[in-house]
Order: sequence, then structure tokens, then C-alpha cells
Amino acid sequence: MAVTEPTLFHGLGGVGYTALRVAAPDELPCPLLFESAADR
Repeated sequence: MAVTEPTLFHGLGGVGYTALRVAAPDELPCPLLFESAADR
């Protein structure tokens, strides 16, 4: 799975967001799922 840089989050928040998106994408809030939908 290729992990792309988050567009809405940067810095430490982006790191945590990316880790959560990879580890548990189904638990992300709905607005964040729109961004990661293309990765599925």
C-alpha cells in the first residue's frame, strides 16, 4: 500500500493521521474518509 502525504494535515498531526489511516481506516471520521477513499 502506498502511503501518500495527507493534504489536510501537516507536522505531527499528519504523522498521527497517516498512521491511523493505515492502521484503522474504518475508524477515521467521515470527512477524512473522503481524502483517503482514492487509496482503497
